[in-house]
Amino acid sequence: MRHRQYYFIRHALPVNDAGSLHLSVYDRDMLGKVDEQLSEKGKQQAVALKNIMHNLGIERIVSSTRKRAMETAAIISEATGIPYDARFDKLDEISLGSTPVKKNILVRTVMSRHWPAPMHNVMDQAMIAGLTLYYFLKWRLGKTRGGETLSEINRKVDEMLAVLNALPERRIAVVGHAGWISFLAVRILGGSLWHFIRLSRVDNCAITRIDANGPGNYKLRYFAKNHRSLG
Repeated sequence: MRHRQYYFIRHALPVNDAGSLHLSVYDRDMLGKVDEQLSEKGKQQAVALKNIMHNLGIERIVSSTRKRAMETAAIISEATGIPYDARFDKLDEISLGSTPVKKNILVRTVMSRHWPAPMHNVMDQAMIAGLTLYYFLKWRLGKTRGGETLSEINRKVDEMLAVLNALPERRIAVVGHAGWISFLAVRILGGSLWHFIRLSRVDNCAITRIDANGPGNYKLRYFAKNHRSLG
C-alpha cells in the first residue's frame, strides 16, 4: 500500500456547546447519544477550514453519521469542491457509559452558579475538562454502566482504518468526534492510560494527522492542531 495521510477533524461547534454546560446533556454525550446540528458559530468554523483543506491536498471527505459531523463535512465540501459521499457509523462517538455524576458534591458545588457572571464560561470550560477525565477514570475502573469496552473501541478504530486503507484516495479528511479521535491516537501510541489523559482535549475543528504505510503500520504525525497553525 502506498503512503497515505488521514486527517481526523473534530466536528465544528454544535448548538448545545454554544451555550452553558448542562449535566443532563453532558451525560448523554458521554453515552454517545447526543445528535445536534451546528450552531451559527460552528458553521463559520467549518467554512474557515477551506484553505487548509486545499493546502493539505485533501482528495475526499468522509464523516460519522451524526448530524454535527455530517453538517461539518458538507459545509467543507461545498466550500472546497472536495467530494463528500460517505458516512460511517464506526466513526460515531465513543460511549463511556453512565455514572451518577450529579450526586458528586464537588460537581454540584461548581455547577451551583454562585460565581460572578464573567466566570461562568471559564468555570464551564474547567468543568468540561474535569468531567471528561472523571468519566474516563470511572470507565477505566469499570465503574460506568453501558459503555463500550476498550477492546470494542480498539476494534472499531482498527476496522475504520481498514476502511480508509481500502479507499482509492490517499489524502482523506475524516470528520468525527473528540473521544473517538483521542482513542485513535492512544491506540496508535500503544494504549497507555497516560496517553489518554495527555490527549483528551480536542477542540472543535482541530486536526489530527495519521500516516498509514500498510495495515497495522500507522504513525501519529500531530494531534489536535488548530488549522491556523498548519498554514
